[in-house]
Amino acid sequence: MGIFGNHSSRVALGTLIILAVPLIAFPGRVGNELGAAQVWTVILELAYYCATIYLFNRRGVLPRIGMMAGLCLGYRLGAGLLFGVLISILYSMSLSSGVKLGLYGYLPVMIIQVAGTPYVLRHYLERYSVPRPVLRAPKPQPQPTRETQNRDKSAAPESHSLALREHEPKRTIVSVTENVASNYNDLNMFDRAVKYLGEHGSVFLALVVDSEGLLLANFKRGSLIPEDWAPLALVMYDQNQRSLERSRLGTPEKIDVSFQEKRLVITHEAQFTVLVLAERQADDTLAIRINQCMEMIRKYIAERYSPKQDVNAERIHVSHSR
Repeated sequence: MGIFGNHSSRVALGTLIILAVPLIAFPGRVGNELGAAQVWTVILELAYYCATIYLFNRRGVLPRIGMMAGLCLGYRLGAGLLFGVLISILYSMSLSSGVKLGLYGYLPVMIIQVAGTPYVLRHYLERYSVPRPVLRAPKPQPQPTRETQNRDKSAAPESHSLALREHEPKRTIVSVTENVASNYNDLNMFDRAVKYLGEHGSVFLALVVDSEGLLLANFKRGSLIPEDWAPLALVMYDQNQRSLERSRLGTPEKIDVSFQEKRLVITHEAQFTVLVLAERQADDTLAIRINQCMEMIRKYIAERYSPKQDVNAERIHVSHSR
């Protein structure tokens, strides 16, 4: 899944283009003086690569961008070397003269290759300019001891006495304020879930929709429009679910479809549907992130729609009606 993946054919085609186009003007100088290898030339070339990589992916970090700029410089020098060998063969000149012209001597080929290198390698620059996610194992939960169990038992009467004072007006107002604050935090759960998915470098689009197709949260990379994909998530899941129900295999937990260059994953939990569009050759950590995202949504549903909160909401409604 590195340089030799499915996108290698595009790299090969782009290399042929930046090698063939300068041959149209060669050996004319096109009004430019022959250049020479200088330090400031290399610095300007690296600065152009860094700026272009940052425009491709604004989430990139400086060390990774510097590494990718070095990769662009190495590729450009290799393309210049190939061009020098090519003109040495076609025009029967010495190999050393051809290599000098291909690297920094012939200005038109240098400009074309420098300008085109980031776009030839764009797929890899966007992907590897962001650090790969590091998955950490969850911390083990401490086992309850006799001391903690006795402490919980001793705290039970106090919580029971607090529950008896819930009908007081002052206490009721405080509980409503706390519920509003907790609901405000819960509304950000979907945003945190899709942002967590988007931290994976292969994800182009991640979104959460409700049972009516309303877009609740989204993450996108590129020119994709999440509003256009939100209703498609429900349609694709419902159609596949109906088809699979005829096979008597049960309701699918996840729908994973692979295309030529993309991979589409749709999962469903209660009345919420999650859609993820990523690269076809995404690694196994993407599946782990999707499972962890669904676990976040399950906890959110369990906390927000638990019977305890329904009872508290009913008590608040009764207290306000009085």
